[in-house]
Amino acid sequence: MLSHRVHTCACAWCRQRPLRRNLKKISVNSVVSVANNNVGVCMQIEIRKVTSAEKDAWFQMRKGVWPEATDDYLLFDMDEVLASDIDLIFMAFVNDKPAGMLEASIREYAEGCETSPVGYIEAWFVDGEFRKTGVAGELVRAAENWAKEKGCTEMGSDTWLDNEASIRAHEKLGYKEVDRLVHFVKQLEA
Repeated sequence: MLSHRVHTCACAWCRQRPLRRNLKKISVNSVVSVANNNVGVCMQIEIRKVTSAEKDAWFQMRKGVWPEATDDYLLFDMDEVLASDIDLIFMAFVNDKPAGMLEASIREYAEGCETSPVGYIEAWFVDGEFRKTGVAGELVRAAENWAKEKGCTEMGSDTWLDNEASIRAHEKLGYKEVDRLVHFVKQLEA
């Protein structure tokens, strides 16, 4: 299992591990020790591919992404996604507690991308307790590396126009806004 230290920290776990500056190596089944600036301690973040054993935790985090959605809506494609070759669900654990998840896919096209195929962040959620601790960034890095392994040279994502926190998180991780989209619908008379 790959492990490396992201920040300098005085905890015993970090002192026992060699410092590796290449953060691009984070992938599935990685453990990362991150100094949590919010509480001044080091925490270990483990990124794993979701299996059926973590399905309940994944479902709960999907509720965080889409709080207005019905349970049936959130459940309808989970088994299909787990079995897919072009979808991968990453889950972050801190001290064996689910801390966040990212649903990634490989698409033929994404807004603003110039190549194909394209890696895509379909859904991304970090539990409130673990926000601003490095969990979100580690999830994104794992997804980006998975997309590279699948032959992608670009990664796309989207968020709601009014989700300022998500927009800032994307920008902090190097994503650039390329478009704003407004969807329309009209009910047709019978």
